[in-house]
Amino acid sequence: MEPLPVSEIHSSLPQWTSVIQVIEASHTKTTHAARASRVYRRFVFADSHGVKVSAVAFDGNVARIEGLLVPFKKYCIGGASVEEIPKPTLPDLYRFFWIINKDTLIREVFEPDMPSLPPYFHLTPFTSFQHLADSQASINMMGVVLYALPKRESHLDAPLVATRDYVVVDQSNMPILLTLNGDLESGAGDAISDSIASIESKPVIIAVRVRVKTDNYLSLCTKATSTILVSPRIQEAARLEHWYRSNRSALMSSVLEKHYCDPLLLLPPVSDAMLSSISDVVAPTQFPMGASWIKGRVSVDRLHRLWHLACPYCFTPNNFIETLGISCVACLKDLYVFPRASVKLVVTYGTASINVIALGYEAEKLIGFTAYQLSQAEHEGVTLNLRVADALDGRVLCCYVSRSPESVQLAGVSFTIVTSYWVGDAIPVND
Repeated sequence: MEPLPVSEIHSSLPQWTSVIQVIEASHTKTTHAARASRVYRRFVFADSHGVKVSAVAFDGNVARIEGLLVPFKKYCIGGASVEEIPKPTLPDLYRFFWIINKDTLIREVFEPDMPSLPPYFHLTPFTSFQHLADSQASINMMGVVLYALPKRESHLDAPLVATRDYVVVDQSNMPILLTLNGDLESGAGDAISDSIASIESKPVIIAVRVRVKTDNYLSLCTKATSTILVSPRIQEAARLEHWYRSNRSALMSSVLEKHYCDPLLLLPPVSDAMLSSISDVVAPTQFPMGASWIKGRVSVDRLHRLWHLACPYCFTPNNFIETLGISCVACLKDLYVFPRASVKLVVTYGTASINVIALGYEAEKLIGFTAYQLSQAEHEGVTLNLRVADALDGRVLCCYVSRSPESVQLAGVSFTIVTSYWVGDAIPVND
């Protein structure tokens, strides 16, 4: 039977075959509905014309195709059920999806060379992550997994949801944390962990539809629709693995030195061309901007207390005096609260201004005192607010800001400084 392009396959066609390339293959998932659970895997295929089609296998068919439909390999497939999509998003898209059943025939099409990444599979380089952080954008990325941090469990979910952070890097030499949540950790995470032990070789992964966050300065996290492709057999992955082997000593040293939480590496100073206007950042819109670089002259809120008691796990402020037997109201963990520095600033450039807050290490870096020193000074009746204000007022600050978490917004500050750098006083700024 002559293979057909995907666009010519429809639900009333009695028999057909098509040659496709696997673009995505999800881990095995379980759905719970109507008193029953079903195991399933989702796939995305594309033909030589670039037309994509979604496919799904349920229950026993998931085990039947084990070892087949490997991402980026080509297959001749036929006999799948063709179902119409109830409400297609765009009229010119392929209007059907396929269900892989017991009658579906799948045969690998062997190619002499390792395939390349399909042209419509766009990867975001690590150096561009800062432009997309804390926005609504989803990205695809490829990196080498250098290390796996210990697993942890979320106490806000029932049942408990396991998460794990992995250190990933590409040729930019910018290691960053990728957090796998829930099913992805138990699925793709196990496959990564099995292949990460060797120093000589590390797994390459492609993370599909993940988000960039400003947690840990810059990091990646999965969401419900994310897919992780482990050790994809494509030329680009082979080149990345070869690059790792040529640089493994320096890369593993970067893990030991915790470069994945170093702001100078993740968010180094930027040129003026990278700055956003303050008026654009604060403008109320339906889709607010993500994290942005801004610059302006600083004035300190002299009435703001320069430290508070915080949860040592999630850093949420806690108004507790007694520290024994306390659970954080935000993350529910037992804790001994600790002092954490904070400073509220107004950053002004031209006629526009923005209220921001710096917390923790970033606040200590700006004001020149540790949280412990601030709490001790207050205990001894010494107020450092005026000294801090006199030292900072009028200086020019370049800072990377993001919308504050809810616990900070309740204190009346909508933007938090992720990291910042003082600009030389000789650099002109509009007053």
